[in-house]
This record gives sequence, structure tokens and C-alpha cells, in this order.
Amino acid sequence: MKIKNMLGNIYSGTIGKAVVASHKGRTHYIKKYTKPSDPKTEIQLAKRDRFRNAVKSWQRLNEMEKAEYNMRAKKYGRAGYNLYLSQYIASTAS
Repeated sequence: MKIKNMLGNIYSGTIGKAVVASHKGRTHYIKKYTKPSDPKTEIQLAKRDRFRNAVKSWQRLNEMEKAEYNMRAKKYGRAGYNLYLSQYIASTAS
């Protein structure tokens, strides 16, 4: 993402200890960098594990299986990878 000031200067990425950010993909602004929190709660770790397993499962599919997911996902404007992961995660959610 890039931001342009009233003088026409274009900024992207980091500027000193600030970052270029946006809100809902529309309003672009510069803000102070804050380190993301990483709570490492049981629930969060379980979600990460489920996501990791979904990615590994996708990687084990053969090219024909991936092509099938890509075809199915097209009607939703998505990639097969995203469709597969969302279905995998939903099916393993407790």
C-alpha cells in the first residue's frame, strides 16, 4: 500500500518507527509501529495448529484434486486453496 501527501511524496512500508496502514482498505494513514500481541493461549495455539494441519493437508493433495478445488472455488470468486482451507478448518472445529 502506498500513501501520497499533499506535496506529492509517496510513502510505502515503514518510515522511521512509523508504518503506512489503512482502515478497511480505504483510508490510508501513517501510524506508530506497535508490536503485535501474541497471547499464546490454549485456544489460539489450537487454532494455529488446526490451520497448520489444513495447509499440510492441502500440500498432500495431488494436482487433479487441487484443480477440482480450483474449479469449485471459481464460482465463489475464490482460490481452491482458500476454499479447501475454510472447509478443512470448519470440519475440524470443535
